[in-house]
Amino acid sequence: MNRNRFARVVPAAVLALFLTVVAYAQQQTVTPEMVVALKIVTAATIDPAGKNIAYVLTTPRGADEDAGGRYSELFVIPAAGGAAKQFTFKPNNASTPQWSPDGKWIYFASRRKEFDEQNEVYRIPIDGGEAQLVSKSSNGVRQFKLSPDGKWLAYTMTDAATAAEKNDTKKGADVQGVDKNFKQHRLYIQAAGGDEAKALTGDMSVWDFEWSPDGGQIIFQASATPRTDDSFMFKKFIWLRLTA
Repeated sequence: MNRNRFARVVPAAVLALFLTVVAYAQQQTVTPEMVVALKIVTAATIDPAGKNIAYVLTTPRGADEDAGGRYSELFVIPAAGGAAKQFTFKPNNASTPQWSPDGKWIYFASRRKEFDEQNEVYRIPIDGGEAQLVSKSSNGVRQFKLSPDGKWLAYTMTDAATAAEKNDTKKGADVQGVDKNFKQHRLYIQAAGGDEAKALTGDMSVWDFEWSPDGGQIIFQASATPRTDDSFMFKKFIWLRLTA
């Protein structure tokens, strides 16, 4: 085929494909009801052996249910294909699933009133069983990450209100001054199987963090205050070496 003929055939083929897609789309009219009822897969992650994929499926609430956000439930499906298995169920939500290095556990964040009013880290065995509470934060986990060896859990948490502040709130005397009494986002660490956590950072706000490959260090982004401007313009990278 010469160049001129190729130049004529390709646009014609593209046009034919476009018209086919348009014709199909006209037959499949998207309605507002279809958009509202969409189910969305988020936060998919494959296990270390490459055999299974954990993901979160979000579904809308039904018209007969109480008002609120979408439900988020945890599923696992074989990487080679097959039927998905559901691991958590509404109304309990699930987010940010992470595999343990041996592939035996899935860690995820959830708010479960039967265990804790706060957003906490849980884990569930891949071979079946109930979810286990791992973290016991005082003000809810913002984000978490397992160490590469699976022994440690690091997470960030915003400072909780003090007893005096809670008392002021009850009295209606909870006026807050601008740029005063910051609630920092601190970095914590604990055993991955569940244990008391200890703070790794002092008077600064941690926005993101990552483990080193050997699990001996954590690098994090932090600023002096939790102000939005500081989070964009004054963050610093800090290396923190962990002791055994």
